[in-house]
This record gives sequence, C-alpha cells and structure tokens, in this order.
Amino acid sequence: KKHFEEKGYEARIVEWNDWEQIRSGIDWCDVFITEVSAFNTFGPEERKKGLFCWHHLANIDTIPLSEEQPCRHFTTLIDVDKDYEDQFFAINPTIIESVKEYYGIEPTLLPIGCDKDFWHKREVSEIKTIGHISHPSPGVEYDTIKRLDMFWELVDFSDYEGKQVHGKSMLCGSYIYKDVDAVVNTSTHEGLPTPLLECSMAKIPFISTEVGIVPTIKSIRTFSTIEEAKEILDDLNSSPEKLKKYVDDVYNEVMEKNEWGMLIDKYYIPAVERVISKIKKKASKEVVVSHYQ
Repeated sequence: KKHFEEKGYEARIVEWNDWEQIRSGIDWCDVFITEVSAFNTFGPEERKKGLFCWHHLANIDTIPLSEEQPCRHFTTLIDVDKDYEDQFFAINPTIIESVKEYYGIEPTLLPIGCDKDFWHKREVSEIKTIGHISHPSPGVEYDTIKRLDMFWELVDFSDYEGKQVHGKSMLCGSYIYKDVDAVVNTSTHEGLPTPLLECSMAKIPFISTEVGIVPTIKSIRTFSTIEEAKEILDDLNSSPEKLKKYVDDVYNEVMEKNEWGMLIDKYYIPAVERVISKIKKKASKEVVVSHYQ
C-alpha cells in the first residue's frame, strides 16, 4: 500500500472475509489483486478488474481436487476462462510451470515483496529456541504439507527448545517471532514461504527445505532430513559472528531480489496498467478544423 501510494496510486486494504467490504472495495477500485481461488466467486464485470494470483501450485498430487471439492487450502480448481488469460499471475516461476502444465495457460510473474522499514531488527547471538510457523489445529491436508511432526522430531533429536508459532497478523510485525531465535521450515510445498521474507527482514535466522522461492535465495541454508537441519543449526550456533554473517547475507540478498519498491515498479504497475487499459477504451481523438474566410 505504501509503495503504491508513493507511485501515485491510491491503494486500499479490503477485508476479504466480509462480503460487504469486498463489494464496496470492488466498486471503489479500478483494479483489485486477489488470490486465484476467488476467481470463481466473481461475475464477468467484476473479473475484468481482477489480478488473480496463484500463491500455490496449480496441482499437488497428494491433495486431489474435484468438482465436489474444488477449493482446498493449498490448491484450487478454477474455471480458467481464456478471456482473462492475461489477468492470471503467479508468485514464483515454479508455480507458473505448474499452471502451464495443469491449465495450459501461462500466468505472468507477480512476486511478493518485503519492506525493511516495517520490521524491527533482532540481534540473535545464540539459537536456543527454534520455531515452526503453522496452524494450531491442522487438518490432514495441512499437516501433510507443513510437516509439523518433522519439526518436533528435530526438536527431540537436538538440544533446542521448540515452539509452534501461529495466529499471525500483519500488524504484529517482528513480534510474531519474539519467542524464538530461529525459524525452521519443513514444508513439502510452498509459494514463498512467507516466513522467509519476514525473518530475513527481522534478521532472524531461517533455514528451510528446498521449496517455493527458497532455491532462488542462494544464501539460505537448506536441508531434507532432520539430521541435516540439526547440523546447519549447530554450525550457525557455533559462533555469534557466523550467525550474524548468515542473517546479514540472507537480508541483503532478499532486499536485492524482493524489495517492494523494486517489485512495484517492475511487476505490479505494468500488471495494473494492463488491466486498466482493457477496461477503459482508448480515447478517440478528433481533429476539427474550422476555416473562416
């Protein structure tokens, strides 16, 4: 919102759990941005204004979709309409390939950004407690993807305390992570994951399985087993200097690749203007020559 307004666009955050607010927001705006799962809920006139973005893969084999159950937490079966093909977006290249394979269309890249000024910077000199970001009451689908059980196995296998972090609010900023010294992501699939950006900006150590955009951030250390995760944590914890260098390296690389101001210029404004140009016909210009005497 801040970065859009710095570029001369009026931006508004809409509560997407309240249909009246959604209706009011769509009436107010020229263009809205939403997750692709909302596509089926809108009619043709509303769809014209939308940037519909995939935040997860188009299809995950372990989470089957059907007409009876077209929308789940991590995947969504939508009625892809070719008339809106250039209004579909995805937050990373892997998702783009997944959508191409599943739907036969190629969404445009629309990455998620981060803002260094929003986040209070931590100074973690030692890792004692590791955190896992997940819902407190997961279903089978959710736990299959997030693998909270793998996190607790890591805690049992290591000397670190463990804490499940949940109930996030974007208004909380860095204080979401106040009780942990590092975050461990054990997911099998992710769009980002979001804690990657959040922890990097808050300068909290973050390690992960190779999912989402993690492979594009070369400074992030990755694992596939709990033994590898423990080895990474122990190595980072071997000296405050090594730990500081790690969080600084991740911070600098994420800022270079995902800073909101850069992404707004490079991706979002072109996407918004593309939708606006479809809705608003180009002005016709008439030249009237009046000749006297």
